[in-house]
Amino acid sequence: MLRVDRLSIYIVMFGLIFLIPSVYMFDKTDELTACMLIALAGIDMISNGNFRKYKGFLWLVAILTAYGIYSLYLPYNKPEYILVDWLIQIKSFACFFILFAINPQFTERDKHWIKNICAFNMIVLCAALCCGWDVTMLLVFHPAYAGTIIFTSACFYVYVSIDEEGRVPRKVIRNVVMALVVGCLCLKAKYFGMMVLVAYFIFLYKPGVMRNFSPVHLFTILIICSGVLAVSWNKINYYYIQGEAESFDPEAIYSYARPVMFMTGGLILVDHFPFGTGLASFGTAASQPGFNYSNVYYEYGIDKVHGINPNSEESFICDAFFPELAQFGVVGLILFIVFWVWAYSFLRPMARYYIKQYRPQFIIGSCIIIFLLLESTAATTIVHTVGLECLSLLGIICATGRTLKNRHTIEESKELQPQSTTPKQLYKI
Repeated sequence: MLRVDRLSIYIVMFGLIFLIPSVYMFDKTDELTACMLIALAGIDMISNGNFRKYKGFLWLVAILTAYGIYSLYLPYNKPEYILVDWLIQIKSFACFFILFAINPQFTERDKHWIKNICAFNMIVLCAALCCGWDVTMLLVFHPAYAGTIIFTSACFYVYVSIDEEGRVPRKVIRNVVMALVVGCLCLKAKYFGMMVLVAYFIFLYKPGVMRNFSPVHLFTILIICSGVLAVSWNKINYYYIQGEAESFDPEAIYSYARPVMFMTGGLILVDHFPFGTGLASFGTAASQPGFNYSNVYYEYGIDKVHGINPNSEESFICDAFFPELAQFGVVGLILFIVFWVWAYSFLRPMARYYIKQYRPQFIIGSCIIIFLLLESTAATTIVHTVGLECLSLLGIICATGRTLKNRHTIEESKELQPQSTTPKQLYKI
């Protein structure tokens, strides 16, 4: 008998094992992981007729396929590169929806192996960062990858360490905090910002903070936002405002690829309302010189900018994920926002009704959402192996949240049902 849940866990473990090699030696880990999960879902739907179970995944396929067909009628790229971008965009979100549908349950043996894999990843990369950037770059090309892999491994490590009563051993928390602190040696502003938020969830967060909002809570949020901004300001100033200029020059911003991509993306949303310029047209790997340089860059006159120019030694076209949302237009941007709001709706029951038992799951899920959104401002992590594994874990956590949401609905409906009145009770009245 085909054990879909067991196989899905092995596929997720495969991705975790190859997190470090996926950067250099085995860069097709994300594609292979996604293909295995999609094939598994396909077999389950065909052999067991579980089409309704995977309706989220089927909607994803339908929407991206519609965008692919729409893209064929636009003059910005060729069919083969549209297909490449279709695969790039679908893989991570497909893993989320498939694991959300399957809702696999980890056995003690699964947890043991995942803890060992994640501990290995964290130890190796922490040791590499302590030895210096040269050693780190031999393993993962850039220290930024070390930070993201440490964070992803830490999330899985904590998740499989949760006991039946919703507690996480102090030893586990101590080890994870130490690994995350060492990860700061990657010196990436978005990682520092993430660390401020993680510290808040671990040490300051209390359930019901939004329901019982007070000036103290407002002050705490302002302090946290100020902390995130403070640790990130140098990079924000460099990439988005001043660049390398010693003093602010309004014209300097146009000489840097990242702000140019963000601003051009905004123009595309307006000029190509409501569906954008289509797949493989802007901000994605399938639109850069290594694949097929998109005509959009010529249309908006940004083909002369260093890093966007087709003859540049290094391409910064897919340097961030958010700009590429422009190729999906306003409709795609709205769908992207709706997805995250919808995913978070399955975390809320954990915090509102079952916080004693599901506090760790809520924190991990919330941290993953914040992490991926922060990464999307200056990286395309969400469409790589790290993003795929994070969305896989988020899908599993949201599946648990769906169960809790349904349970609470049933409990609430029972409380609202009127009590039956027996003849004896009527007599007493």
